[in-house]
Amino acid sequence: MSSDPSRQNWILPSSLQSHMKRKPFSRKLRTHFKAKEFSNPYNKLEVLLVMTEKRLKRLKEETIQEERMQQQQQQQQQQQEVVIQPVENEVRELQQDRVENINEVVEHQHEEHPPPEWIVNVIKNIGGENLKLLFKKELTRSDVESQQNRLLPSKADMNYEVIPYLTEQERVNLGNEVVMRVRVIDSSGRDYEMRMRYYKSLTGHRIIGSDWRNFLVNNELKAGQHVVCVWGFRVHGELCFAMDHAVISGCMDYRL
Repeated sequence: MSSDPSRQNWILPSSLQSHMKRKPFSRKLRTHFKAKEFSNPYNKLEVLLVMTEKRLKRLKEETIQEERMQQQQQQQQQQQEVVIQPVENEVRELQQDRVENINEVVEHQHEEHPPPEWIVNVIKNIGGENLKLLFKKELTRSDVESQQNRLLPSKADMNYEVIPYLTEQERVNLGNEVVMRVRVIDSSGRDYEMRMRYYKSLTGHRIIGSDWRNFLVNNELKAGQHVVCVWGFRVHGELCFAMDHAVISGCMDYRL
């Protein structure tokens, strides 16, 4: 019987046998271990160590690569923040300038666009105050349709003119879709009862009511031919509108 240990039938310890069955090593190691030159268990251990070192080296390289990628992402985010922040500041400044310009227009609009004489007389007779030109609207087909019964102000007029004119409680109620009753007076002194409402589903405000239709009929207003100018004032805190109107070609005094 040969005394050469490499020629003997060696049996691997159970711990090594179970290690060989693991997925990262099993296929390659079994191929190597079946070869004749690795019949010696010490040679098998050497192969196992080499494969383990390669595996650890590959894991280390992957870890280093992931860390580099994370560093690059952080650098990109920092660069984006550096670029975005000045842009946001610039936009904020432009918005602030626009608000200041709008406030200047509102403060001086009575000097540039004095109210009609009939509105001044109405304000004096009923004890009104805080008169302000809220908006003008060139009547469209939808504004005069009998099925609609509503006036549709623009979002800009509502956001920059009408809503700032309201009290804090009125703004809250209007934002919660609570209907606001508004007393309306026309140039002939006729009184109307209309309502102002915000529709979240339509993201817009409407001046509604059957009296809007009566206002159109009484003043013979038509789409594409007339413009309505809405002045706001208050009587004992109650919100009121004075609605003036003019033919489009002759309403230059109301253009902002």
